[in-house]
Amino acid sequence: GVTVTSFRALPGSSLAPQFEIGLKIDNPNPIPLSIDGISYAVSLEGESLVTGMTQEVSPIERYGSGEVTITAAPDLASTVRVITGLLGGRKASVNYALEAALDVGRFLPAIKESDAGVVSLSNL
Repeated sequence: GVTVTSFRALPGSSLAPQFEIGLKIDNPNPIPLSIDGISYAVSLEGESLVTGMTQEVSPIERYGSGEVTITAAPDLASTVRVITGLLGGRKASVNYALEAALDVGRFLPAIKESDAGVVSLSNL
């Protein structure tokens, strides 16, 4: 399974903030799990914020787990829509949802996972 271990807004001066997302990937199988890539979609308060993919994934040992860190930057249109909605509520934190698909090879179906939680906006 995939769980979000961290989700934080990175400080910066640009209009489109970047988010750092830490993922823990568990492998309950008796063989190493080779991951060709991860595609993901993140939403804040139900509004789509960012989609992307990464290939920077090390194999996960059998009966083990591994950590992956993704740095995601939304496009400008998504940022304006989401930030405008959040500013109206003056919230210190918001709910996020992450959908991820792990590509484990050409001949196997992608492993689809989702997770949700809360992210602080205090350092934006």
